[in-house]
Amino acid sequence: MRETVKVAVRNSIFSAVCTVLGVALNIAGSRFAGVTNIPLYFDSIATIAVAALCGFIPSLLCAMGTNGILALFGPVAWPFMLCHVCTALFASLIFSYEKKHKTVQASSFDSFLLAGIASGVSNALLGSSFAYFVMKGNTSVSQIDTGVQGIFAATHNLAFAVFYCGILFNLVDKALSALFSYCLYRAVRYATRTSAGK
Repeated sequence: MRETVKVAVRNSIFSAVCTVLGVALNIAGSRFAGVTNIPLYFDSIATIAVAALCGFIPSLLCAMGTNGILALFGPVAWPFMLCHVCTALFASLIFSYEKKHKTVQASSFDSFLLAGIASGVSNALLGSSFAYFVMKGNTSVSQIDTGVQGIFAATHNLAFAVFYCGILFNLVDKALSALFSYCLYRAVRYATRTSAGK
């Protein structure tokens, strides 16, 4: 009984630390993209790793914490929080499915890539819909808005510009986020295995 309680407390502390660090990394990634004018978001670079390491609730808290702070102090509008929630949801579902159907303990790179693609598609469709129908084409992220304005100047079709940029930028962003999350996941697993072996 005591051992079960110790494991539960240790897992809770681990999840809380991962969630807080995930929020910090996501905000740092978003600020980096904004400062360097890279036409990507980088606001979910750790959310997928938190989903793989800790499950749905910590990744959901990571997503909501990130977007809540960015909406309060940064360039992100509140409706876009649903995009980040989709990232946490799809990543958690993919890792949960993998854990139930595989004998290997570690999550595979394929699952991270699939989580990135699912997040990219869901974020592109949901975020572009918000940007076009609610915010009249404004994504509230200046480097993305610049891309939308460039496509709009060439095509004179705002819907095409918003959805084209939304799909393109989100797929690239979430693929890179999945790669970063996989590297982060492997580093944390290695560190926890090494410290447990001491």
